[in-house]
Amino acid sequence: MNQNTTRILIIEDDPAHADMLRDALEMTGYQAITLAQTLEAGLKSVADDPPHIVLVDLHLPDGSALDFLTRTQGDLPVITLTTRGSEEQAVEILKAGALDYVVKSMETLAAMPRLVERALREWRLQRENELTFAMLRSSEERFRLLLQNVQSVAVQGYWADGTVFYWNKASEDLYGYSAGEAIGRNLFDLIIPDQCHTEIRQSINALLSSGTTAPAEELLVQRKDGSSIVVYSSSVVVSNDNRPPEIYCVDVDISDRKAAENRMREQM
Repeated sequence: MNQNTTRILIIEDDPAHADMLRDALEMTGYQAITLAQTLEAGLKSVADDPPHIVLVDLHLPDGSALDFLTRTQGDLPVITLTTRGSEEQAVEILKAGALDYVVKSMETLAAMPRLVERALREWRLQRENELTFAMLRSSEERFRLLLQNVQSVAVQGYWADGTVFYWNKASEDLYGYSAGEAIGRNLFDLIIPDQCHTEIRQSINALLSSGTTAPAEELLVQRKDGSSIVVYSSSVVVSNDNRPPEIYCVDVDISDRKAAENRMREQM
């Protein structure tokens, strides 16, 4: 039998249950198993030699599995064990961060190696997802920093209701509002003329429904001083798991070009 080097901590005040858990795990190759009978002993073991996974009894002489989850703050994969289960307890424990809630019986004790393997897989998947989201957030920060320094392209980021969350330096120069003035306010109150509200809202709804990049088009917008300008504008939706979709609008001032075209037409 291949020896499994996964370090398992069992926090169980009933010696008979602890022995049965250890025996079931050792039969399938788990050998690095540590036993603790109290919450404090379990926490000390975690501090001295962090395990890969913890099996903790719901009720302990000096605390509970919920106390353990609270004090370790989700740093470890945890399976909670109890002799009498209830739906309310299960919901509370799982919300606190446990990966599984197991009612002790001969069948579940015998199945513990499989439950441990499943919990470890779920834990690895959670960590991979967290790393992916962290990298995505880091990429977004670099993306926004890059856009911040683009002088000729005004970029605004806003939510579906029009609330601005991003406003680069070029937007400050083009529209006259500083980032501090714009962020938190509604795009419709800042740069969209009243007569264009309905049309732009319809365009935003269509953009959110399709999730694609909106075709670039000419738009009449307004500055802080009330003057009107024409921009060549395109929008894109950035969808993120567990967060509302973000909309980025990219504007290039073409007012000078439009004025030149108008002068040419007048001279013809």
